Amino acid sequence: MRRASLSLSQGGCGYDFTNVVRLNGLWALLFHGNRFTEGWQLSGILSKYGGVPINLNAAYDVADFTSGNQPRPNYVAGCNPYAGAQTVSEWFNPACYTLQPVGTFGDTGRNTLCGPSFFDTDISLAKEFKLTERFKLQFRAEIFNIFNHENFANPNNNVFSASGAVNASAGTITASNVGSTPRQMQFGLKLIF
Repeated sequence: MRRASLSLSQGGCGYDFTNVVRLNGLWALLFHGNRFTEGWQLSGILSKYGGVPINLNAAYDVADFTSGNQPRPNYVAGCNPYAGAQTVSEWFNPACYTLQPVGTFGDTGRNTLCGPSFFDTDISLAKEFKLTERFKLQFRAEIFNIFNHENFANPNNNVFSASGAVNASAGTITASNVGSTPRQMQFGLKLIF
């Protein structure tokens, strides 16, 4: 039993981000005519990555852990945890897991599921105005998460409650990703000398 539990503990890291794409660019806008229309710059950053691994917990200690760890549940063979549409109310199907027998660790592997992906686009528009030979004034307008795309955190990973009953909120997403914010705009002036 000890070897089986060790092999089931092998898995991806909790911070294993897959399919990471980061693009950034700076474009000098080709406006000509006078000092107010020339010299504008547009820049942007696009960030996208796949979901973060989810480590399922039984949340009911039938293995009699004394270190505060939580065992994982048993997996129902042939059941697809992603069979339905992945929604906020059911990211994975908790019916694909059963409570492990008393004294066992459960056969679900470590970090076997993935949470929601992340997408964000930030843009900035800037221009420097020459005031004198020595002084310049930079204007900057920035928009973070310009498309106002909602990025969700991982769902509740406790398949069972502390009493051993099926957890009604298992697989439910209740929060936003900590790296995500709703659309925000800011404007700034900087004096350069």
